[in-house]
Amino acid sequence: MKSGLCPEDCAYCAQSARWATSAPRYPLLTPEAILAQAEEARQSGAARFCLVSATRSPSPRLLRRIEEVAPKIKAMGLELCTSLGLLTEEMARRLKEAGVDYYNHNLNTSQSRYPQIATTHRYEDRLKTLAAARKAGLKLCSGVLLGWGRRWKKPWRWPLPSAGWARKACPSTSSSPSPERP
Repeated sequence: MKSGLCPEDCAYCAQSARWATSAPRYPLLTPEAILAQAEEARQSGAARFCLVSATRSPSPRLLRRIEEVAPKIKAMGLELCTSLGLLTEEMARRLKEAGVDYYNHNLNTSQSRYPQIATTHRYEDRLKTLAAARKAGLKLCSGVLLGWGRRWKKPWRWPLPSAGWARKACPSTSSSPSPERP
């Protein structure tokens, strides 16, 4: 939906305005452009479409855009996922009411190592976002980053909150060193 110039300093992310990367940068896409991408994904055999925005948290304008396009994407027969940064309970409720099925928000690493990944928000902020999404009835897609100087001898100890969190899916992303990011 929007690419680049995110104000956060996540060390792994090419979307951060803090890193001089070759990632594309463009403003919020028009509803027509978003719907064209969703239709292209559907025709290619996709079952789910994810609306992603490089941002700390969705702005009122971004939420309105999702509320505008979500019913049309759902009418295409696609499940709908969003990845929009930090959420409040109200934002999560609006996403669910708009028709969003999943919220993608990775924890990235353990709480003790989080300050090495990002300093513009806290690990607890990420946990609050996941809790807000879950409370609103959104299914969660949350995982970890691998390759940040830590070896996971016991992968079942990955940094996921343990109490009460269903683990139906746990994506992992392997990171490669890049001269464009720290």
